[in-house]
This record gives sequence, structure tokens and C-alpha cells, in this order.
Amino acid sequence: IGGNSNLRGTAASTILNEVVGANASQLRGYTEVAGEG
Repeated sequence: IGGNSNLRGTAASTILNEVVGANASQLRGYTEVAGEG
């Protein structure tokens, strides 16, 4: 996974995943997160 150039070489302090809509959501699959650690 390539880094986010908007972070200018620093790590993100928060990851926000937001889904909005009138109906219930079914999130199927994976969320892949890479970083420090």
C-alpha cells in the first residue's frame, strides 16, 4: 500500500470510516490498514 502524500511522511492519528444512507449497510470484505508499528 502506498503512503498518503498528504500526510507528508507522518502517521495518521485517526482513521474514520463513515457510511451514510437511508438503509442499513452491509459491509462485506476487508479494510486494509498499514502504518507504523
